[in-house]
Amino acid sequence: MKRDSKILTSFLLVLLAGVWGAVGYQIYSAASITESDDTQEFAFHTKSLDGNQGRFVYAADARDPFLFKARVVETLKKIDKPKVAPPAWVPPPFRLTGILVNAKRKTALLEEAGGATYFLKEGDSLRGVKIVTIGRDQVVYNYLGQKREWRVGE
Repeated sequence: MKRDSKILTSFLLVLLAGVWGAVGYQIYSAASITESDDTQEFAFHTKSLDGNQGRFVYAADARDPFLFKARVVETLKKIDKPKVAPPAWVPPPFRLTGILVNAKRKTALLEEAGGATYFLKEGDSLRGVKIVTIGRDQVVYNYLGQKREWRVGE
């Protein structure tokens, strides 16, 4: 009984090796490599069910669909990024309506377009406008990274 199973196992292994050998031979015989001056091609010759022969060709100089991401990254690194102009400076939505002077402190009166009035001292901020210094008739402020000044009555 053991001898029969060894013979059967040996027969199946030889059969398996033969089948894989036939498959490998078919693949090897269907593939061909041709070289020209500037390209190297790897082609598979096929035969369809109706008997027509076809040929699938892989050319080394063709775009490889599996290298898409790497090529995109390389291409993006080579492209110069367009120079974007800084946004146009827009004045703050306030108007200096007056300056109050106390013995030690000066206060700027800012009026909004809607009519709201704000009292700001040096160092105060309101909606992105920071009061830097308050003089007798002008206020220096910082808005959107630029230093500008208001004069009373302008």
